[in-house]
Amino acid sequence: MTAMDSKEFGRQLTYEREMDPGKQRAFDLHARDLVRRFSGLGSAVTNGARVDFRNYIHYVRAVHGLSAAMDRLEELLGSGLGADLYATSGMLAARRAGDYRRAADFLAKAHARWPQNTQISVFLVETMIAADRVDGAVEHLGTVDEVSEQIASSPVGLKLAELAAVCGFWPYVDRVLTHRGLYRSAIGDRTLAKRAEIAHHYRGQDSEVPVYVLNMPEDERKLSLLNHLYGKFDVRPSRHEGVDGRILSPAELTEVTAHRGRQIGKGALGCALGHFSMWERFIDGSDSHALILEDDGLPYTWHNLSALAESAGSFDVLFVNERMSAVPAGLLSTGISSLWETLGTKPDTARGWGTDGYMISRRGAEKLIEAVTADKVLSHIDSQLAAYGIAPGLVPQSIAQTVGLAVRRTSSYAPTLDIRCLDFPLVASMDFGDSTIGRLGGHAL
Repeated sequence: MTAMDSKEFGRQLTYEREMDPGKQRAFDLHARDLVRRFSGLGSAVTNGARVDFRNYIHYVRAVHGLSAAMDRLEELLGSGLGADLYATSGMLAARRAGDYRRAADFLAKAHARWPQNTQISVFLVETMIAADRVDGAVEHLGTVDEVSEQIASSPVGLKLAELAAVCGFWPYVDRVLTHRGLYRSAIGDRTLAKRAEIAHHYRGQDSEVPVYVLNMPEDERKLSLLNHLYGKFDVRPSRHEGVDGRILSPAELTEVTAHRGRQIGKGALGCALGHFSMWERFIDGSDSHALILEDDGLPYTWHNLSALAESAGSFDVLFVNERMSAVPAGLLSTGISSLWETLGTKPDTARGWGTDGYMISRRGAEKLIEAVTADKVLSHIDSQLAAYGIAPGLVPQSIAQTVGLAVRRTSSYAPTLDIRCLDFPLVASMDFGDSTIGRLGGHAL
């Protein structure tokens, strides 16, 4: 029997998937070891055991409930558990239970206990945003700013300013940047300053470009947060219900996938089908362009959507998310690049691809529907969609280009789409630990 490592144990706790007998035994052995290791005093929990300790609290929650996990944390705090580990463990236990409001309340109490602990302030602001308490997050940011200019000039200050940008609290961002004079040449500060600069020039939407957001029925929190944040930019997304890939029958899997469902997880498959149905919905209307969002695609900065579409000219797809921009390469251009050029600059360590935000034209939607109908679902929708913008004969110079070309060569669809990338993005993916794809069947089988 192969032992279960901490990462797999935590993933299993989070998504509660069925396990075969061998994996179940490995899981049970790992759980018993955690209970044994952390049954004593809080003072005995070392920083080196952080991941395992958080898994232990998560396990207590899964078996006995969230209140029992919180009570256990209080017991261990009384016997020497450190503040940071107490705060992160309780926050993650509540988040994994899907109770983001309780996570925020827990962190507010932790902050009251340790008001000088800046890391807890970061956790609190982030979790208040995740819980759709944006006004409370903004209020807390104002308090932190008043407490100490020293915070603003620290790494924690930059993180708080990035969270303020998500909230659209640009005056706070400006104040932090003013205090960070010594760091203004760093890429993180320069990127934040560019976000603020673009947002300050935003003057509202001058015409209606429809915005569709892919959202599952149980994810009301995500939808509410997204509506709250985009409302600051006069954008009102229209909800489009996602597809639960777990409920597809074997016959349906064969009908929609090129590999009979064996190469792609049910969560990723459902995501792909959800995007396909949004393209169909868009085509059924009369609009020339639409913005497509996933419900963890939150504002990064903002533009007038109709002006953006006009400046881009004739295109099929325009990626506007952070992962498909020039920002991961440390480039702060505000132009529009070809997909192939962007993939060529993408660092090998950068996070995957991304369909959390992209604009689409009518011609582009028609071509994508035609292409996916011919190919079925070949891969994750982000890489499959992007691959249609790659000419099969190109010579790759980066890992991202190599991956994209490999996906493209599995396609039977001959035309190459005009797919571009906004160098400085509008959207960034922030799921706050709640991956819809992971929860609904995962990325891979």
